Amino acid sequence: MAGRRAILAVIALILLTEGAGQGLREAASARSDTLCQRGRLNEFLPDPRRDWNGDGSLDSGDDWIELHNAGSTPWDIGGWKLDDSDAPASSIPYVIPLGTVLPPGAYAVFYGNVTGIDLHRTGDTVRLLTPDGSLADLFTYSVGPNGGSYSLTDACVWTMALPPTPGRANGYVKVYLPLVQRDASF
Repeated sequence: MAGRRAILAVIALILLTEGAGQGLREAASARSDTLCQRGRLNEFLPDPRRDWNGDGSLDSGDDWIELHNAGSTPWDIGGWKLDDSDAPASSIPYVIPLGTVLPPGAYAVFYGNVTGIDLHRTGDTVRLLTPDGSLADLFTYSVGPNGGSYSLTDACVWTMALPPTPGRANGYVKVYLPLVQRDASF
């Protein structure tokens, strides 16, 4: 009976999450169509509640920023910079190593233990800078989503309603359970 309840709970969770986050579009900041069709900031996690980078400790090194090449051609991100706000107390911009190229549709995740960027739980700005230091993309938030991430929807709107998906497309993972035939004597 407990196994049956667990299966029903999983099915209910899947059905409930299919449309989650639909009401957040009006409240979030929309982005330009041009930016959404090429390389961009895609997701970031400023308030980790687990060891995302796998180093055995839970700290600011588990913060991460994800880039996504939404374009149709390879994106050479070598020399581009990731940064938090430009305030005096912010981190030093991280320069992505030369020769780093994202194929079309690819994702790149940069962890805080590598970048030295400490995204603040109480608010910050995540910035993507071109090799010459010009601002290419940014998002400012006022509070970290309590172990969750900020991610872009397919409509190119920032939301906190989706689970963290570093290195993968943003959204819920659909779970398909196999049908198991049993006798009718539950």
